[in-house]
Amino acid sequence: MAYTDAQKSQIIKDYVAATPVPDYKLIDPVCITIQRKSGIDYYFPHLNRVFKNGVSEFGLNKVKELYGFDKWTNFNPSDRDRHCPYVKYNDTYGFIEFSSVVTNTKRYDRKSENNLRVPVYTAHKPQFNYYTKQYYSFEDDSGREIHRVFLFNDSLIPWDENGNILWKAHEGKYYNKMFYQFILKSMYNAYSYGRQKEKADELTRFAKSMGVSETIASFYEFAEFYKNFAPRVSSEKTVKDLEDVLNLDVKNVDKEVDDYFSSKTTVSVIPIYYSKTDNGFCIRIFGYNKYFNEIKRYYVTKKSKVYSFKVVDGKCSKNTKETFSIGGGAWGVYSTVQGVFINEEEALTDSLFAKYYVPIKKVLAANSYVPFERSSCVAGVPGRAVALTLKTLKDRFISKMIDDGLINLAVDYGVHQNADFKEDISVFDSKNPADYKARFKMEEGCLKAIDKYCIPLERGNLFRYTCHYLVKRIGTETMTDSPENLKLINKTCEAMNHAYDVIAKHHIGRGTVTPNTNQAGRFEWDVDKYISWYYKENCFNHTSNHVYDSITKYVDLWNKEAELGELYLKALMAVWARNERERSAFWRKRTGVRFTSSDYGVTTASTKEELERVIKVASETC
Repeated sequence: MAYTDAQKSQIIKDYVAATPVPDYKLIDPVCITIQRKSGIDYYFPHLNRVFKNGVSEFGLNKVKELYGFDKWTNFNPSDRDRHCPYVKYNDTYGFIEFSSVVTNTKRYDRKSENNLRVPVYTAHKPQFNYYTKQYYSFEDDSGREIHRVFLFNDSLIPWDENGNILWKAHEGKYYNKMFYQFILKSMYNAYSYGRQKEKADELTRFAKSMGVSETIASFYEFAEFYKNFAPRVSSEKTVKDLEDVLNLDVKNVDKEVDDYFSSKTTVSVIPIYYSKTDNGFCIRIFGYNKYFNEIKRYYVTKKSKVYSFKVVDGKCSKNTKETFSIGGGAWGVYSTVQGVFINEEEALTDSLFAKYYVPIKKVLAANSYVPFERSSCVAGVPGRAVALTLKTLKDRFISKMIDDGLINLAVDYGVHQNADFKEDISVFDSKNPADYKARFKMEEGCLKAIDKYCIPLERGNLFRYTCHYLVKRIGTETMTDSPENLKLINKTCEAMNHAYDVIAKHHIGRGTVTPNTNQAGRFEWDVDKYISWYYKENCFNHTSNHVYDSITKYVDLWNKEAELGELYLKALMAVWARNERERSAFWRKRTGVRFTSSDYGVTTASTKEELERVIKVASETC
């Protein structure tokens, strides 16, 4: 039954008045344990009962009567309240309620006969204020704190506990953006993660009431369900294309996938399967659990059109179409889960798929450190290569770079996209989607040089800082393929890569280099801050003139003679190490005066003899 807004408002007001206390069957059982000389006291604040030296059978029955089962999590007494995400579906009126309930977890007062602590509704943002010991409250558009949020199954409009429509200022074309963030952050990141099955059941019941036969296992999945539920307005051609895609027949391979892993470990594994279609191919993603079931399906047409779907009961529908994504848990897994490409050899017979998969996989396999680690996605080269291949087919900008031989730049961009990549490359015009040379403001020769030298992916921020340096030295206008520019780019990249090799072998910064540690990001201040302890002000500031001057001097010395450049690096490290020793000795005296570092002549040294003298002086015992 569809209700008017006035009716919905009254329904919520009446319901809130009738339910001042959350349903105990849907919250986490709380037990506070207090160590005594005589034993352990078990205090159940929702029961107003204390049990001495173990919970009696009577106590177990009471817990089961209240919560629905006799299991709980023990907590030590604390001033930090116990927060629990709360969700409940009401099938009478067809709405679902969201909140966070909180229980006081202080130790019980033995002098008081009544220590009953009723859980309280309190919606909140996920940030916890360490000093006030409180969560930041969630607010409506006027700044008023709200505690309970409602959503009816006949619309996507959220309501508060006072019967008012929430976040009108954030109402989008297809969904309310603030409600989406509320589910994704406040609910998803709530303090407690107990009783997941009960919460999932309530979310799933609501989804089914909206006509979607889909199991919703988490708040993250519900947020995506909410965001993508409303059908997008499309042209007749797009609708026809979508229908054609949904009519494509792919065989059920659940048993084949399950049999593939029957004799292998299934821990942290996500199967990937290729299927040929009449109009292209399909990449199928399976859940990583004991019983592998298909969860995602990516249809790719012969014209490189990519359609993304969730798979429900082995099928896709218009209601399961979703925004294309390969990171941020898009496959329901994180970077520790290994992607296993079951029929890779068969997939490589597809020319369109192999065209991009092969070079992408080669780049990823050649690098021990990949920026993919920053994004939650499947681990392992095959899984990442499949994800980036799909993204490449989706994004003409990436595919064009690969077609023109800029494979390293293409992979880095595929991982980071516009915002982060602009920070990497320094100059990047995202408003020009078609021409990558216009985006980068570099001609093809400059781009190829940077692609060749600056992108060893395991070196991370070395690429970023090298680009910043080149842009500043050559200029912010378009980098032309002049002989001078190409020579400078090539020599600079060679020098910076060599600097990384030298520095990475030494004890730098505040830690020792390990094989799994990306030290490249420290280069931008290591070169300079070996001679100055005031790194806190400028250590990651690539615009620092002092840093720029140091890099310029190193590059020029390297271009003059490679040995001079290497000596300069060693001199910087020696000076830094000397200042470290002196600083430690100075601080041990506790004079209260700020330590001042010395350069020992490294800033003016430019010949072999001068640099060797700096190294000798800096290496002397202080």
